[in-house]
Amino acid sequence: MKKYIYIYSALLLLSGLCFLSACSEDRDSNPVIQQPDTFVLNEPSYHNLLVDLAKSSALRFTCQQPDYGYPAVVNYQLQVSLTGDFTTSYSEAVADETGETVNDYATVGENYTNTTIEATPRLFAKAVMQCGRWEEGTLPEEVTAYVRAVATVDNYSVNSNVVQLRVSPFYMELQAAPNSWFLIGEAVNGWTLGNIGGIIVPLSVKVGESYDSETGYGIFEHTGYFNAGLMKIIEDPNAWAPMFGVDSQVEMDEEKTYDGTPTLRQTEGDDDPQCWNINVPGYYTFIFDNTAGLSSANVKFAYAKDQTPQTYASITLSVSGSATALEENSVIPHIWYADVDVADDGEAEFQGADGSVWSSKQFPIAIGETSGDKIPVKAGSYRVVFNDISKCYHFYAN
Repeated sequence: MKKYIYIYSALLLLSGLCFLSACSEDRDSNPVIQQPDTFVLNEPSYHNLLVDLAKSSALRFTCQQPDYGYPAVVNYQLQVSLTGDFTTSYSEAVADETGETVNDYATVGENYTNTTIEATPRLFAKAVMQCGRWEEGTLPEEVTAYVRAVATVDNYSVNSNVVQLRVSPFYMELQAAPNSWFLIGEAVNGWTLGNIGGIIVPLSVKVGESYDSETGYGIFEHTGYFNAGLMKIIEDPNAWAPMFGVDSQVEMDEEKTYDGTPTLRQTEGDDDPQCWNINVPGYYTFIFDNTAGLSSANVKFAYAKDQTPQTYASITLSVSGSATALEENSVIPHIWYADVDVADDGEAEFQGADGSVWSSKQFPIAIGETSGDKIPVKAGSYRVVFNDISKCYHFYAN
């Protein structure tokens, strides 16, 4: 009996030692989660060259993943400064209604998911413009852009070192958020650029959604009539990039829907994506979500439940008592537009032939409401577009 107990005890001791050894090995193999203080953004090979942002293809940066102690899934962004200081962001300056806050950096409006970063030149140029805030005709030929990367995992962010680039900026309007995206193609009114409202159709903002103050990104939608034919979306009404399409042509009708990641064409030198193809004319709803940046955009596209939306015989824009009749798109109903000159700051509203009135306290883009404040229009020359289904209005500076 004693011998049996001795053997059993020995087995217990041996098992305990093995268990302790296994635990020790497990602890050794488990990563220790770390919060690094910084990480390395490599100096680009072209850092001594003058980069013309208006003519460049994607700006390539590379970095080393921060040492989190394990292979984390990291979200990267780029930030730009003209002073080398990164203390006050453009979004903080915009949020200050007094106008007293001055930013010294801005964030490039897209996210990246690997250590090779292909920055869109137009978005990089916008961040430079948000730092310089130059008036048209006053841009310098060359500036030094100080660039750093920000890596984020969950809610923890860490900044890289700073590298310098010589860049030639170009002028662009720093419009209030949100920005605009446009439907273009046979399904809308043809493949001609530039004629906002008359040919290309702007997406509407969405009630209850917020839009990033730096990028203007968020959720956009359009419910309207589509002809049979091909279609894509563009951001710049006068350029073929940035553009979104699909990897391979997507057929649309009463039964078929699309819900997925569209294909981005960042620059006009990139490959041209395929189209959505409307096989059955009718009213469709197109929802474009770029909240997480262009590389992570999503599109939902489906045949609309309501195929008989209310129509209006006419739509008029009244600015401080002066009325302008809007013209309805000759092919795509419910889209109205006109060129309007506003001599002085004033208040505006849209009026339907049935007596309906729509306005909002937001300018230059918002959803018109049937009651409330009038639109605070600033003096200037505009292409005005009104969607009588969504009641979204746009004032585009001419």
